[in-house]
Amino acid sequence: MGLTYVPGLDHILQEVADLLDVVEIEPQSLWRVRGNSEISVDEDVLGRLSDLPGARLLHGVGNPVGGSCLPDPRHTALFGELAGRLHAPWASEHLAFNRVADRRGWFHTGFMLPPCQTEAGAHAAARSIRTMADALPVPLAVEIGTNYLRPRPRDLSDGAFVRRVAEESGCGLLLDLHNVLANERNGRERVDDLLADLPLDRVWEVHLAGGSEYRGYWLDAHSGLPDDDLLALANRILPRLPALRAVLFEVTPSAVPDLDVGAVRELLVMMREMWPPGPPLHGCRRRVPPTFRAQPEGRRPPRATGSSRSAVWPSAAIPEHRWPRSW
Repeated sequence: MGLTYVPGLDHILQEVADLLDVVEIEPQSLWRVRGNSEISVDEDVLGRLSDLPGARLLHGVGNPVGGSCLPDPRHTALFGELAGRLHAPWASEHLAFNRVADRRGWFHTGFMLPPCQTEAGAHAAARSIRTMADALPVPLAVEIGTNYLRPRPRDLSDGAFVRRVAEESGCGLLLDLHNVLANERNGRERVDDLLADLPLDRVWEVHLAGGSEYRGYWLDAHSGLPDDDLLALANRILPRLPALRAVLFEVTPSAVPDLDVGAVRELLVMMREMWPPGPPLHGCRRRVPPTFRAQPEGRRPPRATGSSRSAVWPSAAIPEHRWPRSW
């Protein structure tokens, strides 16, 4: 049970530290770009986070794996190095895309967009996921994202698409319950129908968040605490996830000033009552080694042994849960 760190959340993390089993870090929020384009980590912030109780997870927010453009290898290398430093049991990225390429080159979309939910789109996403998984020293899960577009007749359903991607790539799943509830509210697949299609034994992590209405759409704004509908959904769904090992509340930096510490404590207690966590996540370190710098472009962290599939899934000794091998 824990929180996803964003800038400004430090005082809340300190106040609720006794309730935290895990803190999730979005590494891009810690990266600092120097004049020569070298990327380094804010060691002061990372040091404070490393002193908090529990384990660390990494959640990427800038190098998604749902499109036809493969993930940026330099960012993937940085991601993998930080995962190794923090001994994260797994890392996660978004099943989305933010780059498009043609014969003239590529451009950045400026925002993460939903993948093309066709058979070809599923193959492209699986290829991107395997590429990132091969470059990471820890297992990889992908987050089911928000989609504000209307379903098209030739598309796979939301759940069927995610199942195809997960089965072809061998990845784990991060089930953001606010994302899928927002999708339902905006006219896409009902949450129960999506869950009926998903391989629930691949869900390792769940996110909870708040949202807001804007011009007839429900936005995945991470703008505060979860509403009653989302909490009721979590209470019903969490016990159905046999491989679940972490439940996290996330919020945007702009919403942090309006967060009440007492309300966050109440939420964490409620989350624990919904889903009493199992054994602690293994491999966390209270102190972080002092150096971290971007490696020259092209250099990759040590590869996981075996195929892409074995880099993401553990030994077949526990197929009923398929938990990451580092637990």
